[in-house]
Amino acid sequence: MRKEEEVKSRRNFIFSLMVLWVVMIGIVCIMEGAVPVVTIKSPPGGWTNERRIKIKGTVSDPSIHLITVVVNGKEFWARSDGGNFDQNVILANGENTVLVAARNRDGEGKDLVVFYTNLSKTDVQIVLNFPPQPFYVDLWITQPDGEKCYWANRETKAGGVLHDLYQDAPGGGVGMGSQCYTISNALGGKYLMQVDYWAGGQLGQGEVPGGPYGESAKMPIVPIKVDVILYEGTDFETRKLYTGVLKKPGDTYTVGILTVKSPTLFDSEKSVKEIQTYDK
Repeated sequence: MRKEEEVKSRRNFIFSLMVLWVVMIGIVCIMEGAVPVVTIKSPPGGWTNERRIKIKGTVSDPSIHLITVVVNGKEFWARSDGGNFDQNVILANGENTVLVAARNRDGEGKDLVVFYTNLSKTDVQIVLNFPPQPFYVDLWITQPDGEKCYWANRETKAGGVLHDLYQDAPGGGVGMGSQCYTISNALGGKYLMQVDYWAGGQLGQGEVPGGPYGESAKMPIVPIKVDVILYEGTDFETRKLYTGVLKKPGDTYTVGILTVKSPTLFDSEKSVKEIQTYDK
């Protein structure tokens, strides 16, 4: 009798170990093979009268710090902190598609939301995008009338506006993340597009102790993308993407010269505008 109980007890113990092993293997597989789940929590989509809105959501993998936000084909780098993200975006008239994607070694997760708007037209939209930094990188646009739209002059007499898409300053480009210049009823002529690597910021010029760049105190090179969109949402819509690298603080990078013409001046069989690359 005692022997039978011993055998039964051993069998139960072995069975318990096997169950525990299976559970642990399952947990490890889930942890090691988990494609991130991206969830856009607000706004829920639908109709809006706002040109600028904030996208908020979560990423299931808190170790992911850089995500991608795509708005009507314009791609942004955005930051995710502890599995939470928020990013301001600029909408166009009509249908707008906003996609958020996050990637880890197991794959890419995505979520998408669609907005519909009835907004006034925007003739010119110039978007500066770079990985969010703890210091200043600024978009400068010099209009055909000579007025410069930048962090210290965020709204011009001709109607140009510099939007901060990283922080929440209304109409402002504080310089630590993506920025966007827009103008309705754009002046005809040449727009000089520049990006200034001022550095400075919260940590002082040239100082980046630790943070996302390890222990090095050197300022990193900063990859940039500049999307230029003319007459978005119309038959005259045209796009151009510029890329570049900011190598050190104090550099002012000339992206290009944008030549804008009114769509009413164009023959429908011809190009609706010119974008001239700046000759350095």
